[in-house]
Amino acid sequence: MRRVKRMLTRSGLQGLMSATLIVQSYAANAASGPSRVEPDNSKVNKVYQQGPNKNRKQTADDQSNRETDVDIIRQIRRTITDNKSLSTYAHNVKILSDHGVVTLKGPVRSVEERRVIADAAIQAVGQNHVKNQLQVVAH
Repeated sequence: MRRVKRMLTRSGLQGLMSATLIVQSYAANAASGPSRVEPDNSKVNKVYQQGPNKNRKQTADDQSNRETDVDIIRQIRRTITDNKSLSTYAHNVKILSDHGVVTLKGPVRSVEERRVIADAAIQAVGQNHVKNQLQVVAH
């Protein structure tokens, strides 16, 4: 509320409009009940940060900046994010491409999501150029 009062006193009408939007946002959040915070996959990511050795797993830092690899990733990511039936987990999987070989990593909610994402990658680069390392996690 202090923020709202400060906005009203500092900028007049513009502040009133912003304050109204903030109050509406707070009201909408309160009406929807307590928000559930989804668990992250930080523990999984630590496995990938083992240093420069032959056993270290590929991460986004290893991603090629070749135009063709970037275009492949863009195409797959767009296909995945355009599919609103997929979970947030599925929308945020790691997609890596190196010389046209795509690696998919991260948690998804179902076998179906895993298949849909793999199909998007296969459509972009072909069956023999996809390493599907996606893991199905329980809800």
